[in-house]
Amino acid sequence: METEECLKEVQKGRDNFGIKYFSLGIGNGCDEALIRGISKKGNGECEIVKDEDDLVDNIIYLLESSMKPCVENFKIKFEKEENNQFNNIKIIYYSKIDFDKNIDIYLSYKR
Repeated sequence: METEECLKEVQKGRDNFGIKYFSLGIGNGCDEALIRGISKKGNGECEIVKDEDDLVDNIIYLLESSMKPCVENFKIKFEKEENNQFNNIKIIYYSKIDFDKNIDIYLSYKR
């Protein structure tokens, strides 16, 4: 797959599914345009590790970057239509909350 074709696929994943891409180039001969392009088109980060660089530090940076929130200020709304039943629905939601910021958290349930 050529670089431009690959970058188009990355952009499709980002646009259609909200995927963030993080890329790691290893060695002096890696394709830096591809590595940088993937992270730019994919709203992520990249690291280029030259032969003499420490791989562990670069991987830790990418892992930490990938854990940053990618969605903020969103709402989930379920509406029940007459013919549909919402019985025994289980929703699991994970969130990292920064309590140093002034935030409002709402959870409501109507029956």
